[in-house]
Amino acid sequence: MALHLERLLHAIPRVLHSESFEASLVEALELLRQGVDADAAVVFLADGDAPLRESWAPDEPSIKAKFRPRLKVAALEAIRQGGGHLETSDGAHKDGCSTQTVYLASDSGPLGCAALAWSSVARPEAGAREAWVTAAVQMLASVVIRHSEIGKLRNQAERDKRWFKTLDEHLRVLDRERQKFAAVVNQTDTFVFVTDEERVIRWNNRAMAVLLPFEDQNPSWIGTPCGAVCARLGKETPGECDCPIRRALEKNEVTHQEWRLLLHGTPGVLYLTALPIKGLDGKPREAMVQVQDLTGLEALRQFFDRFWTDALAAFARAAGLSTPTLDMLAALAIQKARDKGLYQG
Repeated sequence: MALHLERLLHAIPRVLHSESFEASLVEALELLRQGVDADAAVVFLADGDAPLRESWAPDEPSIKAKFRPRLKVAALEAIRQGGGHLETSDGAHKDGCSTQTVYLASDSGPLGCAALAWSSVARPEAGAREAWVTAAVQMLASVVIRHSEIGKLRNQAERDKRWFKTLDEHLRVLDRERQKFAAVVNQTDTFVFVTDEERVIRWNNRAMAVLLPFEDQNPSWIGTPCGAVCARLGKETPGECDCPIRRALEKNEVTHQEWRLLLHGTPGVLYLTALPIKGLDGKPREAMVQVQDLTGLEALRQFFDRFWTDALAAFARAAGLSTPTLDMLAALAIQKARDKGLYQG
């Protein structure tokens, strides 16, 4: 017993501090084999890389050829049946050989099976043998578990590395797209701003500062309620607001509205479009508002109306047509222009 204990103490550093996992397995198997005077010791590991990964002590072709078929069958059966960690099973064979398998498991599942083989039925008594097998196999299992956990951590680290690389690539693509979007939006004459769910402005482009210059007491539109924009445009309404921004956020749909008002002291027309920006749950979290100055287009539309009226009046005078006939011709001409997309009045 003292000899076994001394052998165990000397083997522990070699098992735990070997240069490789395979070397640690061989040291543990050799310790197991020598402690019970077995002819062969093997561990079959169900590590997922192969049906069964195996290590032998001693690693000799003749030993493998003799014992491998029966030990592998016994190990596969033990793994198939499962059970508790270190659950053992003995076997005796017609040719006089005897075997013992020890099932290995961890909290996360089966690890594999250790197996011993003796050339004859004669082997150490069960009491002394079981104590040594338990001690040696526990050490073997600790090596396997440590390797398994290290492997999982390495695999997780590789997955995390690939994930962060992919995330970084996506973020760079998004940043490039953001720069493109900001460049386009900042150079357009349409002024654009973004509000949060509370309709507080969180971003605006340069054109907005041109159309609506900041006031001294409010040097930036950021952090300002969108109602301040309506007030500056002279569209502030008493009571509850019913602007496109509110409808876009509440109804989760694109909304439009045309405003006729005074711009810098002259009559003008603004066309507002509010687009909901949705979160992962599909609900609107922000609203992007585009305000187009259609004053020039309105002037063109009025000119077009006057042109048709004056042209048709001149035609009527030259042809001697009555006023009802003139009105009918004007209506037909305008409708035809609309059908061809030449006029949107």
